Amino acid sequence: MTAPCKHKMAWGQIQLVCVKDAHPDDPEHAGILEQTLVTWFDGDRRDYTGQLVECPWRGCLLPGGHHGDHAV
Repeated sequence: MTAPCKHKMAWGQIQLVCVKDAHPDDPEHAGILEQTLVTWFDGDRRDYTGQLVECPWRGCLLPGGHHGDHAV
């Protein structure tokens, strides 16, 4: 049995967990939200692992430590 992928993506109040098994050779992640397939890649500024730490910038919807501009 393969371990689950640990990557997650956050956009505001929406938090997705990759539904694939661990896939070190494939950077594309998949999450299901209302039966819609959502894909994202390692390095996406919404991507995180572990517990979600919100960006301290007031109103920013991205996880803490993201790169690039803030998103409101």
